[in-house]
Amino acid sequence: MKTTRTSLAAISMIAALALAAPAVRAEEEPPAPAAEAPAEPTFPDWIQKEIDKISAAIPDLTADQKTQIADAFKTRTEALASIRDTGGTEEETMDAWSAYVRTVNGILTPEQFLKFQELMKPKSSTPDE
Repeated sequence: MKTTRTSLAAISMIAALALAAPAVRAEEEPPAPAAEAPAEPTFPDWIQKEIDKISAAIPDLTADQKTQIADAFKTRTEALASIRDTGGTEEETMDAWSAYVRTVNGILTPEQFLKFQELMKPKSSTPDE
């Protein structure tokens, strides 16, 4: 009979621990993070530099616009590399740039696109007097 009491006591203790275990686990879990604004997208360094340059000129870009511009920039860069590697023409190079500008025009607002055009203007090698 002593074995039965010990067994019942052990079973009761195990059951109590098992019931308490989920409560302990729930306390250990970190609280759910508060709803935050979407994180800024991250890009490879060579794309991030271009996005940073554009963002400096157009500070009100959304995360979605940055992602779309990064995709367009990557496409343009790959097209230019392909043209260079295959000995493409100047016309093909201009077509790749034009496609990039058209794509970006479709992403930005008219006001943002004006700032983008200013950014893309060739810089003079001589300072203005």
